[in-house]
Amino acid sequence: MGLLSGSHSRVSTMTDFAVIMCLSTSSRTVPQPSSTSWAVTFTIIMITVLSLGFGPIGVVAGSTAAAFQAWMYGGFTPGAGIFATLTSLGMLGLMMPAAVTFAACIATVVAWAYGVGA
Repeated sequence: MGLLSGSHSRVSTMTDFAVIMCLSTSSRTVPQPSSTSWAVTFTIIMITVLSLGFGPIGVVAGSTAAAFQAWMYGGFTPGAGIFATLTSLGMLGLMMPAAVTFAACIATVVAWAYGVGA
């Protein structure tokens, strides 16, 4: 006798098998990303980016960016370099969207790594 029907037919056996498989897989837990690891990673990256010193008025005096500029370039900063690009992003107001996108992507990868591995 089948689990769901009163016959021994091949269809009822396959139906019973499908029902058992659905019930057994629905109880399995799918690894979820860790929200704590996401928040911590996102915060650390955002603090790091914000503390670099690329602001809306240019390179912030006394910042890491100002120290790097003085040490690396002195009085001449090349126009097509990464430093000039970051300065432009900060002055145009595009630094934050770029930083948020970058931080969210990295935090998501870290959260999935900790969620799946946990």
